[in-house]
Amino acid sequence: MYKYGIIIAAAFLVILGLCLSLSSMVIKKEVILNPEEIVLEISIPSEANKGSSNYTNVGELIVNKDHAWILVKVEGKISGDLKVAVNPVVYIGDKKIPMPCAFFNTKTCVRVMMLIPGYDVPLEITRGRYPVSIKVNWVKEAGAGTLKLKFKVVESEKSPSSA
Repeated sequence: MYKYGIIIAAAFLVILGLCLSLSSMVIKKEVILNPEEIVLEISIPSEANKGSSNYTNVGELIVNKDHAWILVKVEGKISGDLKVAVNPVVYIGDKKIPMPCAFFNTKTCVRVMMLIPGYDVPLEITRGRYPVSIKVNWVKEAGAGTLKLKFKVVESEKSPSSA
């Protein structure tokens, strides 16, 4: 009987310890894009062959640690019979991240063959709050419709030199 009491008391203490330590295990994101995704919709008429749209202060990047390595990701979706190549430029504070051929459903998309920090390889950013603006450049091959772009910022685990 005494053995069972000790086992029950030990189990109770282990469970209590796990419950108390669980609250300290909550994962806090240290790189936050607000809003989590920046969604832009651009209507492209049939008569235009190319164009650009500016979106100023569409979000804020918050970095809660001394430095982080980030990548900007974009997804595109088309409605209508639109064939287009999209080359956005993302501005995070004073950092400029060109994103050639970020989305295209055309036959080809020509881009500079170099690694672009923040797009192809991680970009270092320090602690702070940064306004996010986006310029969307596009070249149409055919058709008309709406282009929907979703931008996200992801934290990379490694710097480019250790990747």
